[in-house]
Amino acid sequence: MCDDENTILVLDDEPLVLRALQLQLERFGFDVSTFEQPEAAISALEDDSFDVLICDNNMPSMSGTAFLERISGKYPQMKRFMLTGSTPMDKNGSVELQSLSVEKVFRKPCHVADMAEAIRVSLS
Repeated sequence: MCDDENTILVLDDEPLVLRALQLQLERFGFDVSTFEQPEAAISALEDDSFDVLICDNNMPSMSGTAFLERISGKYPQMKRFMLTGSTPMDKNGSVELQSLSVEKVFRKPCHVADMAEAIRVSLS
């Protein structure tokens, strides 16, 4: 990974979503690594350093919330964002996401320019 670019790990079970996010976020100057499986993302987190994590909440093998719970307490400097294609989180879900250090939830489809701006703000 390049030292001069902010690094992003994106976890989503939809290959087309991953590819679109990768291409668009790279246009904003980010170094993006994508993963379809939570276990592969966990291995990558153990091997490399990432500035930002973006994970889908609705995945068949493990929910995004469960993924965040699994890495809870690790990687404290990494900024965390959630993607969801379902209805917005209710109040209890929002509280849970705050406890998991989620900065913001983006609803699919989202404007990647808005996502990139939120990432830049969180990193500054």
